[in-house]
Amino acid sequence: MKRTILGVFDDLGIGVTLHDPETGAVVGVNSRLEELSGYSESELREMTVADYSATDEGFTQANAEVRLERAATSEPQQFEWRIKRADGERRWVRVRLAVTELDSSEYVIAEIQDISEHKQHEQELAVKNQAIEQAPVGITLTDPTQPDNPLVYANKAFTDLIGYSPLEVDGWNHRELQGLETAESAIEKFRTAIDTEDSTRVEIRNYRKDGTMFWNNVSLAPLRDDSETVTNWVGFQEDITDRKQREGSLSELHTATQQLMQATTSQEVAEIASQTAEDVLGFSANAVNFYDETESGLIPVAVSEATTELIGSPPVLDSGLALEAFEAGETRIECDLSEAEAVYNPETELRSEMFVPFGSYGVLIVASQTVDAFDETDLSLAKILAANIESTLDRAEKHRQYKRLTDRISDAYYAVDADHNITYWNDVAADRFEAPSEDVIGESIWQCFPNLEGTVVEETFQEAMETQQPTACEYYYEPSDYWTSLRMYPDENGLAVISKDITEPKRREAELERSNERLQEFAYILSHDLQEPLRMVSSYVELLEMELEEHLEEETREYMAFAVDGADRMRGMIDGLLEYSRVETDGKEFDNTEMNAVVDQVTNSLQLALDDAEAGLSVGTLPTIEADEDQLGQLFQNLISNAIDHGGHGVSIEITAESTPEGCQVTVSDDGPGIPANRQDEIFGLFDKGTDSDGTGIGMAICERIVNRHNGEIWIDSSDGEGTIVTFTIQTSVG
Repeated sequence: MKRTILGVFDDLGIGVTLHDPETGAVVGVNSRLEELSGYSESELREMTVADYSATDEGFTQANAEVRLERAATSEPQQFEWRIKRADGERRWVRVRLAVTELDSSEYVIAEIQDISEHKQHEQELAVKNQAIEQAPVGITLTDPTQPDNPLVYANKAFTDLIGYSPLEVDGWNHRELQGLETAESAIEKFRTAIDTEDSTRVEIRNYRKDGTMFWNNVSLAPLRDDSETVTNWVGFQEDITDRKQREGSLSELHTATQQLMQATTSQEVAEIASQTAEDVLGFSANAVNFYDETESGLIPVAVSEATTELIGSPPVLDSGLALEAFEAGETRIECDLSEAEAVYNPETELRSEMFVPFGSYGVLIVASQTVDAFDETDLSLAKILAANIESTLDRAEKHRQYKRLTDRISDAYYAVDADHNITYWNDVAADRFEAPSEDVIGESIWQCFPNLEGTVVEETFQEAMETQQPTACEYYYEPSDYWTSLRMYPDENGLAVISKDITEPKRREAELERSNERLQEFAYILSHDLQEPLRMVSSYVELLEMELEEHLEEETREYMAFAVDGADRMRGMIDGLLEYSRVETDGKEFDNTEMNAVVDQVTNSLQLALDDAEAGLSVGTLPTIEADEDQLGQLFQNLISNAIDHGGHGVSIEITAESTPEGCQVTVSDDGPGIPANRQDEIFGLFDKGTDSDGTGIGMAICERIVNRHNGEIWIDSSDGEGTIVTFTIQTSVG
């Protein structure tokens, strides 16, 4: 019977232990409890309840014995308990203890059900509830299943926001917060969201219990069950009154800024700024003073009527807090002025004053008859106004500077603001773009010239504004059929653009490209069409010599050798000409190149020639430069080979370098016989090889072409019998 009962509980998924009502000892266990505890039945029979309980958390043997004793006296017990499994894991269980009779014997039966997941869910829910209650924004929950969608929950932040107690808001509707100035359009948004069961966000005027109005930023969202039925509406409420007030002030300030931009004189700027201080900041006592070097003080340019009534005609401020603020370039605030400290007149009733400098131009003064009258918002708005005054005056000054500049340049010149609206357009630009200044000033450059959008011009504009560094680009302006080189000079307010007409250089460049193409065609002819006949001449002369070897006289053999040698030298000259023509077209991109490493490689390849001539080579410390490594090697090889060939037996060769602002200057010198003065101008000509060389006479011409490709120059200093110095420059960055 006992086993049958235990098996039934197995089927129900409930762990069971049978206890002796006298001793509390375990006398029976079902398999479900074995799974739950991780212990076998035999192990559990030998254990006390404490042995498989989390006794360090308050679940002790003593607690278990009390409950077993109560259950044994016919008082069923039901409670939650924490067990400790064999693997150490702690799990929550729900325990029910009761007396039962099995096989004519009484036992205390313990039904043990695993509720760990349920407990974890409870704990997570408690944490969430605590987080909601402590949230810094108001949170409410309404029940749409009840009439009038009443409030069923409100956290502390919400009741603090509206000034009602939790008891007062229980069961009411959010419309209780509405009043006379609540916009019907805002209310309609809520109605629409509820009708469509969709989320919404509304900024609405609400009213607290004491009647004060506040701006409420309300986010409303439906909560749904598994069947997608809306069970509740959750609302998040946030007081945004300060933000809305700032937005209103900033809107007024924006309008004033637009007016400032239209001002053409300092007087107009000052008058607009003074009126703005009254309208936006709400302080009727204010003044705008400009600094005058001749007076060494701040001159009142615009003063409000209220200020004039209080202090009369304002004097020049050549000392005091206003001048200190201007000279330091920092705002000064005095919140509790005594009569003696008042800026203008000791008899005035002004008690708070704020001095906000606007660059190197002057000071905005705001005053009040109230002690400690200014808050952080007032300070922020005053600083924004001062910055706008400075920006306006800067713009006017830049306009004057731009005009003086453009009056002196012959290139097209224009300026745009940070939004790419054209602010200046000189006569050259008007002629070149065929657009008079009156048609483009104030307009977006992309609207005036839509074909520039998406081009390198727009990309360079953006780069200049983002990096605040001068940038440049070239662009072909198709409507006027000309090439322009654009230089852009940015600042935080926009950028100035100088457009230089480079149509003619571009046309010459195109001609040069076509010339290079023809040179490449010529090189192709040299390499394919001329080389083959020369090879045939050499081959057939050599065949004739072999066929007629026994019949040729010595003089005939010499003539045939001359013919073969001439053909070979002609092929060498053609190879040299090809090499000369390909310096530009076959050159690699410039990269960091260690000159010493290049010279080492060249020295290795020329070592036999150096040894045969018993020549000495000394190499100093050479820089790392941006260059074509292969062509740099060819340059050094030609120069060192020339020194070996022309320097004579035992020649000494030295290579040195020094840095220059543009790059570096390299010298290759030898102590050979030198070059006569009448030949030095011809040394870089094609096929000029001197009188003592077997070369093709193209090596120095190739050297010059390589140096020119590296934006440098090459020249020779030599005197007959006093050696030769070859110097070249490389105008690239030096490491």
